[in-house]
Amino acid sequence: NNKVKDIIPMYNQFLAEAVQYHGHQLIDVYSDTKSPSEFSNNYFHIDEVHLGPKFITKLQNIII
Repeated sequence: NNKVKDIIPMYNQFLAEAVQYHGHQLIDVYSDTKSPSEFSNNYFHIDEVHLGPKFITKLQNIII
């Protein structure tokens, strides 16, 4: 997991650049769901992978 946590921000940066290049915007859920240790903050997730309904309000604020 420690090796993967270093790859996620790099991957997200490349993804954001590609999305922007094609005229779209990236909804960054990683920044809002990570803890200071860069793993899940366990607040917005319903399990180790999937976001739960608590993230809907946060998502609405990002979109609007």
